[in-house]
Amino acid sequence: YTVVVSNPFDSVTSAVATVTVADMTAPTIVCPTNIIVECAGPPGTIVTYSANAFDVCDTNVALVCAPPSGATFGLGLTTVRCVATDDSGNTNSCSFTVRVQDTTPPTISCPASIIAAEFPHDGGTAVVTFAPPVTGDLCDSSLAVACVPPSGAAFPVGYTTVLCTARDDSGNFNI
Repeated sequence: YTVVVSNPFDSVTSAVATVTVADMTAPTIVCPTNIIVECAGPPGTIVTYSANAFDVCDTNVALVCAPPSGATFGLGLTTVRCVATDDSGNTNSCSFTVRVQDTTPPTISCPASIIAAEFPHDGGTAVVTFAPPVTGDLCDSSLAVACVPPSGAAFPVGYTTVLCTARDDSGNFNI
């Protein structure tokens, strides 16, 4: 631009000056609130979210979040960090957490009723073995299964109810 200067003697002097406008303002970034989801499988759960960024000087703001939206999040707590960078190199960041929890009890399917013969020389009892119950869980591949009385125990004459419990790694159980 041109600067014009005058003095009381009506002499006018002009000069050319260069003005550089620098973008020193970081972009604005908005992260979602903390997210809680139910576990969908052993590798975890796919979680999508939306973070946004804008800048007063630039229309193109690069936004990168790690882990990205649509990633598989494992059981537990994960912190997501997002960074926005404008064309001038100014940055701003925010973070939030994704908690994948397992509140679903495992399934349990007990074997059919068993009829066993009594052995008089064993005090009127019969040793009965049975296959462990079939179990399943969305998030855990191994489950703790306990039956009372256990397979291989001596059962008295008559009906005996066997109670089996399956428990997953998150402490959920089913009887």
